[in-house]
Amino acid sequence: MKKLLLTIVSAMMMALLAPSKLYAQLNVNSNGSVNLSSTSTATNKVTVGLSNNTSYTSANFYSGMASLSQPMNAAISGNIQLLGSATGKSAIGVFGSACGGESGLNYGVVGSLPNVNGAAIYGTTNIQATLLSGVYAGYFNGTTYVNGQTYTQSLLIPSDIRLKENVMPLGDLDPDGNTLDKVLSMNVFCYNYIDKDEENGIPLFASDEQLAIAEKASSETRQSRAGELHFGVSAQQLRELYPNLVVEGQDGYLAVNYVELVPVLIRSIQELNERIADLESWNSPNNAKKMNTSGIESLSRSKSVLYQNSPNPFGERTEIRFEIAGDSRDACICIFNLQGKMLKKIAVSTSDNSISIGSDELGAGMYLYSLIVNGEEISTKRMILSK
Repeated sequence: MKKLLLTIVSAMMMALLAPSKLYAQLNVNSNGSVNLSSTSTATNKVTVGLSNNTSYTSANFYSGMASLSQPMNAAISGNIQLLGSATGKSAIGVFGSACGGESGLNYGVVGSLPNVNGAAIYGTTNIQATLLSGVYAGYFNGTTYVNGQTYTQSLLIPSDIRLKENVMPLGDLDPDGNTLDKVLSMNVFCYNYIDKDEENGIPLFASDEQLAIAEKASSETRQSRAGELHFGVSAQQLRELYPNLVVEGQDGYLAVNYVELVPVLIRSIQELNERIADLESWNSPNNAKKMNTSGIESLSRSKSVLYQNSPNPFGERTEIRFEIAGDSRDACICIFNLQGKMLKKIAVSTSDNSISIGSDELGAGMYLYSLIVNGEEISTKRMILSK
């Protein structure tokens, strides 16, 4: 036994005294750093894995190969790159999983920050660091996706006028006051979401116990979300009216910017208020004294008007309403495609107030229709045929 112990001690002494070119599995350097399976002599307290990286000025624990462009201090650094023919279902730089603690105090990953500018947790798709002004629990620089419900006491969108350029009233985009007509043409739906994650999900937890806990929680969440009723608009239809409010995600699906849809609704309310004000001015006491029954009729017929078709979008048939001034010589409704080519011309008279358009007369798509009176375009509006 004494001879065996002497042999082991001798082998350990030889390993510690051996030159670095022997690439010992455990290196204790004279500067106090410890390296496992590495030839690095950096100032890291512990280095695991092959690394020739010298960008760290201090790291308590370092694993993998980093590609940072500037020196940094790190308590824990995790970086994984699958090289050569290495394959795997997932690559995770830092992974945390916790269970078994006091209820409500289980955290996979925790980051804390004293009262200094910065972020407790920082996520970025840009390798360059971001100089932060303020104290944040979390800061994400890049596209961020949340799958599931998100709770917040307040949602703030940067809207300082000093951050904007090319500012102009929304009404300038629709000088004819068509914002209200566009809003009225939007279909509003109620619906349930399809659970794509149930068929595409991959277990992330290693142990059977953790997997069972996660699967139970996931199943309960799916069941509670399955019957949730949501309200919204069709991104495909909205893209025809306001393309800048619809974004195609990296997964190929369309998403709606509902926040910036609010100013459109505000503008439509303003246009509606303007129309109400016009009607109230017609019914003012001064005008009422001058009007009799025939006068009201002549007022309504003194100006030609084109209304939004209904329903819009339509599948089978839609109605276009209008009013023709009583002194008009000739009038017609003209239908155009988006390239400006006239597809139909329908003559109307002062005794008419509407026409009907069927889906068999046009193909699916968006069209423009105009009211022309005495050779003058009175108004043009959009209609959508969806088959």
